Amino acid sequence: MKEIKSINFIKFFSFLSIFLLHTNNIIDLKINSLSRFGVEIFIVLSGFLMYYNYYDKFDNTGEKIPFFLKKLKKFYPLFIISLLIKLPVTLYKYYLEFNGLNFLFFTNSVLRLIPSLFLFQAFIPSEKYYFAYNGVAWFLDVLFFCYLFTPFLVGQLKKIKNKILASVIVFLIQCFYILILNKYQINEYWYYIFPLSRIFDYIQGMLLCSIYLHLKKCKQNMKPYIYIYTIIEAITIFLIFVAFFNDWFHYDIFVLLMSLITILVFVICKGHISNFLSKSRILNKFGKLNLEFYLLHQPIIKYYEFIYQKLNIINPYLSVFIIFVIFVNLYLISVIIHEKLFTKKIK
Repeated sequence: MKEIKSINFIKFFSFLSIFLLHTNNIIDLKINSLSRFGVEIFIVLSGFLMYYNYYDKFDNTGEKIPFFLKKLKKFYPLFIISLLIKLPVTLYKYYLEFNGLNFLFFTNSVLRLIPSLFLFQAFIPSEKYYFAYNGVAWFLDVLFFCYLFTPFLVGQLKKIKNKILASVIVFLIQCFYILILNKYQINEYWYYIFPLSRIFDYIQGMLLCSIYLHLKKCKQNMKPYIYIYTIIEAITIFLIFVAFFNDWFHYDIFVLLMSLITILVFVICKGHISNFLSKSRILNKFGKLNLEFYLLHQPIIKYYEFIYQKLNIINPYLSVFIIFVIFVNLYLISVIIHEKLFTKKIK
C-alpha cells in the first residue's frame, strides 16, 4: 500500500505533546490534557495502520504467526534497550524509596521488573507496576494485546457492510463505559491504561481506515473542493487549540471524537494544509520514528532531571531543547545496536 505521508505530521504532533508533558519537572507547560489526546491518537492510528497495511494479507491463516513475530521483533529489542538505559536511575529511585539495599529493595525491584519484561504490566492496576522502570512502556502492553487479535479483528471487520454504523456503535459503547466510570468515580486506569478497554480505540482506528479506503475509491475530481477541504483542516487545527486552552481534552469522550476527526481529515489529504505538511521532510523523518521516540524519550528525561536538580543553573527552556538533541543522538546509536546486534540474534 502507498504510504500516507500526512499521517507523519499527526504522529509527530502526538509525540511532541507527550514529550513536553514528561519534561514537566523541568518546565511545566500545563499540557496534561493535550498529552491524553496524543496517546489516543497513537492507539487509534495503530489500528488504522494495521488495517491499512494488512487488510488483504490475512486470507492465508499461515501468515498470522509471522505477522505477530514481526511486530514483536520490531518493538521488543528497542524496549529492552530503553529498559537497560533507565535501569540505573530506576534502581536508585527504589534505593531511596526503601531506605537502602535491603530485602524490600531487592524483592520489589524484581517484582516490578517481571511484568515489564513479559509485557503485562498494564494489566496490574497499580502505578508501582504499570509505570515501573520505563514509565511509558505500558503502551507496549496495549499494542502487544491488540496485535494478538489483529488477524481475527481484520477478518471480522471485513465482513461488516456498514462500517460507519459499526463505528458509531463502538463509539456509543465507549461513551457508556466512560460515563459509568465517571459516575462511580472509578480509577481512570480502567479506561486510560487497561488494555482490554483500549482495544476499542484500536478497533475504531481499523473501522476508520475501512471508511477511508471506501472514500478513496470514489474517483471524483476533488480539485473544485480543495478550498473546502483546506477550511475543514484549518477548523480541525483551530478546534484542537481551543480544546487545549479550555481543557476540553480532560474529557475522554471528546478526546476520542477529536482523534477520529483529526486522523480522518488529515489522511484524506485533499487540502492545502495537509498537502503542505505531507511534503515536509523533517516531519516525515520524525513521524516515521514514533515508536523509537516514544520508548527512548523518558529515560533521557529522567537522567537529565537528575542532573538538572543537582545543578539547577541551566535555563529550563534550553534544558528541554538539550534533552531533545541528546535524545535524537541516542536514538541514532540505538538504531545501530538494534540493527547490528538484536536483529541478527533474533533471526
